[in-house]
Amino acid sequence: AVLLVALLVGYHVVSAQDAMWNYPVKPGMIQWQQLTSVDAMYEICQIPENLLNSLSTESLVQICLSYPAPLTLFLYNSPQDGFNNFYTNFNGIRELLDRQNVGYGLLSRYSQMSYADFDTLWNIELQGAFSFHYQFTEIILSQDRVIQSLSQEERKLLLEETIKKYDMKYAHSDLFGGNNLILTAWIMAKVLYVENSLITNFSSQTDIVKSLESGQMIGYDILSIYQQAQAYVNGNN
Repeated sequence: AVLLVALLVGYHVVSAQDAMWNYPVKPGMIQWQQLTSVDAMYEICQIPENLLNSLSTESLVQICLSYPAPLTLFLYNSPQDGFNNFYTNFNGIRELLDRQNVGYGLLSRYSQMSYADFDTLWNIELQGAFSFHYQFTEIILSQDRVIQSLSQEERKLLLEETIKKYDMKYAHSDLFGGNNLILTAWIMAKVLYVENSLITNFSSQTDIVKSLESGQMIGYDILSIYQQAQAYVNGNN
C-alpha cells in the first residue's frame, strides 16, 4: 500500500495558483512524502469549511481539477466507484457539485484543455500525468448532476468538445490508452441519453441506465457512440 501511495503522489498537473485557496501540502514537499495512505491524503487536502461557500465556482473547478492525487480514483472497480469515494472524502468536490453552474464551469475548463500543452520532452511520469488528467476531468464531467446542470445548448457544446477530445486521443493513441477513449465515450453516451438520442442494443430503459452507471461502458460499441454524437451535433439525429 505504501508503494502504491508513492506512485500516486507524483502526479500533479494543473496548478491552483490563481484560486483563492491552494493545497497546503502537495507532491514534492517533505510532508507529502510522509503520507502513507489515501485517507491521509484526503485529510490533508480538505478545504477549510469557513472558505467553502466563499469560493467562486471557477476557483472550485480549478481546485478540484488540481487535486494532488487524482489517481486515487483509479483504485476502484469502476470509474463511478472511484468518483463516489472521491465525493465521500473530499469536501471540495461536494461543494462544487452543489453549485448550479457546475456544468458550465467544468465545460469551460474542459474546452481549454489541449494537446498543444503537451511537451514531447517530458519524462514518462509527466506524460502519464497529462493523460490521466483527461481521465480525471472526464470522470467528473460524466456525473449526472454536472450534465443535468447544463442547458441543451451547453450539452451540445459538451458533445462537440468530447468529439474533439476523442479525435485528439485517437490520433495520439501512444499517449492515450483505450480507457481514455472509453471515458470520453461515457460522457457522450450520458449526454445523448439525457437528450433522448442514445441508441443501444439494450432491451429496456432500466438496462440502459444501469449500464451507464459504472463508466465501464460494458455492452457498448464505442465507435457507435462517437458516431451518434457526431450525428447529434450535426443535426442528423
